[in-house]
Amino acid sequence: MPLQVREVLGVSPGEIVSFIGAGGKTTLMYRLAGELAVTGKVLVTTTTKVYYPGEKPVEQVVLAASREEAVREVAGQLQSRRVVALGTGLLPDGKIRGVPPDWMPHLARESGADFLLVEADGAARRPLKGYAPHEPALPPASNLVVPVVGVNAVGVTLDERGIHRPQLVAAVSGASLGARVTEGVVARVLVQMVSLARKMVPEGRVFPWLNQVETPDTVATARYIARLVHRECEVPVILGAAASHSPVREVWPPAKGERAVAALVLAAGLSSRMPVPKTLLPLGGKTLVEYAVDHVLGARVEPVVVVLGHAAEELKGVLAGRPVGFAVNPRYREGQAGSLREGLLALPHGVAGVVCCLGDQPLIPASVVDALVERFLATGAPVVYPSFKSQRGNPVLFSTDLLPELLELTGDEGGRAVIAQHAGEVQVVATGVPGVVQDVDTWDEYTRLREQVEAGDIPWLVE
Repeated sequence: MPLQVREVLGVSPGEIVSFIGAGGKTTLMYRLAGELAVTGKVLVTTTTKVYYPGEKPVEQVVLAASREEAVREVAGQLQSRRVVALGTGLLPDGKIRGVPPDWMPHLARESGADFLLVEADGAARRPLKGYAPHEPALPPASNLVVPVVGVNAVGVTLDERGIHRPQLVAAVSGASLGARVTEGVVARVLVQMVSLARKMVPEGRVFPWLNQVETPDTVATARYIARLVHRECEVPVILGAAASHSPVREVWPPAKGERAVAALVLAAGLSSRMPVPKTLLPLGGKTLVEYAVDHVLGARVEPVVVVLGHAAEELKGVLAGRPVGFAVNPRYREGQAGSLREGLLALPHGVAGVVCCLGDQPLIPASVVDALVERFLATGAPVVYPSFKSQRGNPVLFSTDLLPELLELTGDEGGRAVIAQHAGEVQVVATGVPGVVQDVDTWDEYTRLREQVEAGDIPWLVE
């Protein structure tokens, strides 16, 4: 059975839940109202304005000019109804005018409602908004604040057509007006919203919600944003789609009780057959290593550790700001085994598996890594790897039960010897992704890859 919004938010009777942000907060509020109505009476209202609710779960709309009238009328309606909406008037555009924030404690105590849900923000139906000094209109009595943004904001142009108050988004994120909205821009706005909620409601809980997470691509995008937010705010982030049958996709980071799978991105090599470090070669708007790391950051793995060696400082600079850890292999000239060892030693205790990725393989989407993790968790196999047209590919997932064997490797053999040792227990995940067998070892390979990107032949490439 799909996880419900009320379960993941942990809403209790008597609580005031306020929603701020953009990208589906009204839909989320009504979704929660419908779930809560199964066990109690629900009052929904706003401190700004909201479209007139013309369908379920709202059964009656009350318009009241005073707090006393609001309490009396709502209490009367809730005697025979489960969900009632409240406003102070009807605006010319058909929206309901909101109620003052200081009404909320009285409504919660005196109206007969078991739950009070409040839309405390406006965003002109955009997936992302910038905040003016007077916003949001949060009731100080809120027990829970849910900041909402839509992941569909990623890729939108930062202008008035796509973003509400783009100048303010630019100011808080450092992005340029007219630029493409990135995961980092969305994360900066969500961090600002969490900060505002904590400042305005210091005693309340704050639980951010990334909405419109409906496809594998948007799941990967949302995980990237959630990592950035969690790193700065240390708050779990919900990934969901309020309008769908399954409104909650997952909570980031994964619960500590789950079997954790980490990831290493090996980027320490010499690139001896190339005139420059191959991981730093440009491809579209990024370098090879940025694509490789960003795809991994979209997968359900935690933590992500990048192993550096040759050109370590340059690579750190390129990857700055990403939610990754670093390990350094000082003996990178001796081959991949040393990098694998340094990465494994950098992982936290309790990790059940580790996905070993290569920094010169930029064409492996997060969905491939997720497929390896799912197979590993389902089977407990010591080794899981992908294939393309029956050809073995990368990345390879190793159970940490194999750590003693992996730490004994030497030279440039990587994990091939360990895979061979456990050949009878390996799980192979067949994919239609040629990137699992493509890396960049020569200039000709790089040139062909660049031509593919320029021709638009790689639809899953993250830009």
